[in-house]
Amino acid sequence: MKSLCLKLFGGFHACDAAEQEITIAGTKSALLLAYLALKPGKAYSREQLIGLFWSDRGDSQARGSLRQTLWLLGKALKKTEPYPLVVEGNTIALDPDAVEIDTSRFVGLIAKGAPDDLSSAMELYRGELLQGVRVRDPTFEDCLRSERSRFEELAINACTTLLDHQLMVEKNDEAAVTAKKLLEIDPLQEVAHRTLMRQYATKGQVGLAIKQYETCREILQRELRINPGPETERLFDRIRLGHSAKEASVASPDETVREHHGDMGNRRTTQHLDSLPSIATLPFRTPTADPEQVILADGLRMDIQYALVKIASMVVVGTSTTNTYRNKDVMPQQAAAEMGVRYLLEGFVQKSGSRARITASLIDGLSGQVMWTEQYNRVLDDTLEVQDQISEKIVTALDVKLVSGEHARVWRKTLKNQKAREHFYRGIHEYMKRQREANLVARENFEQVALLAPESYLGPTMVAFTHWWDAFHRWTTSPARSIERAEQWAERALAMEDCDGQAHTVMAHIHLLRREHDSALELAQQAVALRPSCMDANPHLGNILFYCGRPGDAVDRMRQAMRLTPIHGSWFDVVLAAACKEIGQWDEATTAAKQALRNEPDDLDARLVLIEVCRATGDEDLARELVNEISALWPEFSLKEWSKMQPYRDPAVLKRIVSTLGTAGLAP
Repeated sequence: MKSLCLKLFGGFHACDAAEQEITIAGTKSALLLAYLALKPGKAYSREQLIGLFWSDRGDSQARGSLRQTLWLLGKALKKTEPYPLVVEGNTIALDPDAVEIDTSRFVGLIAKGAPDDLSSAMELYRGELLQGVRVRDPTFEDCLRSERSRFEELAINACTTLLDHQLMVEKNDEAAVTAKKLLEIDPLQEVAHRTLMRQYATKGQVGLAIKQYETCREILQRELRINPGPETERLFDRIRLGHSAKEASVASPDETVREHHGDMGNRRTTQHLDSLPSIATLPFRTPTADPEQVILADGLRMDIQYALVKIASMVVVGTSTTNTYRNKDVMPQQAAAEMGVRYLLEGFVQKSGSRARITASLIDGLSGQVMWTEQYNRVLDDTLEVQDQISEKIVTALDVKLVSGEHARVWRKTLKNQKAREHFYRGIHEYMKRQREANLVARENFEQVALLAPESYLGPTMVAFTHWWDAFHRWTTSPARSIERAEQWAERALAMEDCDGQAHTVMAHIHLLRREHDSALELAQQAVALRPSCMDANPHLGNILFYCGRPGDAVDRMRQAMRLTPIHGSWFDVVLAAACKEIGQWDEATTAAKQALRNEPDDLDARLVLIEVCRATGDEDLARELVNEISALWPEFSLKEWSKMQPYRDPAVLKRIVSTLGTAGLAP
């Protein structure tokens, strides 16, 4: 029997079995209950919850806060029977048999995939996860942003799949409803705009169809500074020129191929990168979710990925983008269009005891045709040389097909020790989660790699990265200490032969923080030379170019980085915005800063850049609004303290920026 009903979409709402509202005192209490509800049945340790909700407090104070929060929850839920909270020793969980949760129903319905199930799922999605709920702990904010993005992506995919079905069976009225829902979630979805345009035209409402087109064009111009895609323009022309309603409502053949997301694929491009062969390595599939199989599959894919990024004459999309396709059933043409690449590498890995069957396929993203596929049946012996052989064969085949003979080295050959390699795979698997606890587990594995394979730079390099991420994301109580440890490990890696550029990126950032600009720039350039398609090296070079007083070069580099990593962190957009602002590209700066805020609503630096742009362009109303937001979100903010963290080479640039922000009304 369900004693508790939780609704997490569109806000937070709790009620009992009789549908009577349950009032929960304290925002943290409600959020703790909501967090447990995202994975009902999963037991969290008190330390995990403290690190998530009270990471900025001392241990004693944080434990007291958790006890108080649990007491408030117990008080609010004391009349529910069965009691939904499961507190056993050091762990806390939510009993899945005692609670009904809209997020769980939503995921379950989408997994079924039938049109009626998708329709029911979209009825549950009343707005973003915990909409309007805020908490000031940075660790939980990161977690909440990630979960919101995950559910929003699920909703968009469900909507587009449902829309495709409704259009195919000519349920046009239902398709219009779905299109409107899709636009509520993501106003940039041109397929939804086109659906409504056709629906209005079919009913003879040409004025509304034209207005829908104008709305689409206005949104794309305002948010992305682009025009509608050719499919949208052709449909608009047919409607505007007075073609029959039936003709206007029919999609052209090429529209149906790219209907869902094809017009989203090439928004961020640079001319010289677009002339090169481009590829994305999708997460390799496994027959089950068995961790051992997933780790093997991820390790093999990362072997290939890190070999490809060293090839100068190839564009390789970063793993932060390709990882979003894990467990997604997407047509090759759609995935290629979304990422702006020509080729896809897919794989399937099945491990049984000491044997493994591995299949790799190279796919043309334009036609969806398989260019080549090979299957390997191997015994995994103690040295695991089979992974090297398979990686090298695949890389060689890609090299021949796409780059005409430029040789790529497989970096995994540096790990000959079986145990070291196993720890490295496990470390990479955790590291790619980009989460605080996973980062710690990754570091423990990488430290074992360094111990078991002291001749390899891979262990020290990745340990350095984990310390760097601790400092960068404030996952530590002492960022300065984390930076110090990152430097120690990076220097150790740099002293070794065949260092592949990753440690260069870490050291470049450390030199920048110390205002050692020449050293920072030199190391960052070396990193890109060693790893031309690297998702870390390129944007960090752009950031360093900006602080070194070369904003024009920074703009070019950041656009290349975005081409390589279409799905990226908000800081990419912030650096691009700041660099565009410095060279007077006000519209581009505004677009990039607003994109950063869409990705991360609490981004301080994006607001600061926008304030400067507003002051330069005379938009005083928006400037005041942004200043008020900063004062509300960061009441202790001061320009004096902020400026201490800005490593500009030219002090005059920083002085000008501080003066502009001070004139706008920010605290000195």
